Amino acid sequence: MPLADESLFSWVDHLAYTYSIDRPTMMRVLGLPVKNVHAFKLSQLTARLTPSEARQLEAATGLPQDELSLLTVDGVADNNYDRDRGTDTAKEAWAFCPKCLTPAGRWPLWWYESWAVLCPIHQTYLVSYCPDCESPFRPADLRGDTPGMCSGFLGHPYDGQPGPSGRRPKRKRCNRPMWEINTTPVADPSLFEIHHRLQYFMTRGNRQQRHSPSQWLCDFHTVRRLVSRWTTVRSFSSPDPTLQARFSGKPDWESGWSQSSSGFLEPIKLVSLGGFRTGYMRRDPITEACEISAVGQIVLSRDMETSAHSTLTIRHPVELAKFKEGFRIFYPIAASPALDGILNDLLGEQGFTALTEHRVKALRRSRQRSADKQG
Repeated sequence: MPLADESLFSWVDHLAYTYSIDRPTMMRVLGLPVKNVHAFKLSQLTARLTPSEARQLEAATGLPQDELSLLTVDGVADNNYDRDRGTDTAKEAWAFCPKCLTPAGRWPLWWYESWAVLCPIHQTYLVSYCPDCESPFRPADLRGDTPGMCSGFLGHPYDGQPGPSGRRPKRKRCNRPMWEINTTPVADPSLFEIHHRLQYFMTRGNRQQRHSPSQWLCDFHTVRRLVSRWTTVRSFSSPDPTLQARFSGKPDWESGWSQSSSGFLEPIKLVSLGGFRTGYMRRDPITEACEISAVGQIVLSRDMETSAHSTLTIRHPVELAKFKEGFRIFYPIAASPALDGILNDLLGEQGFTALTEHRVKALRRSRQRSADKQG
């Protein structure tokens, strides 16, 4: 049986390991379509099962389709997820706990989510790439014949001189045991509480969150959007020295450190292109943990209004239409009145009035739905 919150990819690999067969054979046993690049196909299935694929898997396992859907990104509580869930899910970097990838280990679906920053079992921060080859963790790249080993390649694609055929020498696989990657212990209690709440909303018994998100969930996503896009953190009280170092440190591009718009240091990958040196951001769970800890200062406080104003500085006013961009569910409609002050400061009087009108309309629709059900 799959574990609670387990991903379809993890479950299939666990069954293959248990019965000592390869991944493609296990997929065929389960009635799942198999392609030459079976890891990529299994990643796509982990993102979303079509009705026919779900029926085949139900027939092979005896598990009902609504249970099987909870093994996929598309099937979990919609409003707990704040990332787009298209076909690119298989290509995106996931966070991961190295110790959970010990052979025969099983891993959860929520590693995909941007709020995945810690492992509640091992109480350490997650990582997102291999420190040896710097390859990101993507289920689509995981090899079935070497479970738990990094599937990336060492060196740069253009390293080495081309041979007589014009081809460069093949790069070696990294093959580092991912469970041996060092991780940093979590020393911020608020992160455990926030993680526990978010994970709770994904459990099998809480699918009602799909259509009626809780007050706390609305507040969390509203404040998180403020922190990640529109404000800078000016006061940070996390007791975790790892996070505090990201808040008080100075950016140094040459050393691979930039500063996020929220005010925290984040690592950058430096590359040389055509003689120019540039860099790009990579998924970094510790940077995300800093922002989530700042969100916790507000949503876990007894006085959210005061905490919001003392923690955040608004960089510039934002129009309501711009503020709504990127929300799959517009959580601020149902946010607590304690957040009205900072939302008013961000949106301005006209924008906040429009937000209030949205709230009134949403309340009317909710009451109408309730009346229709009773009728």
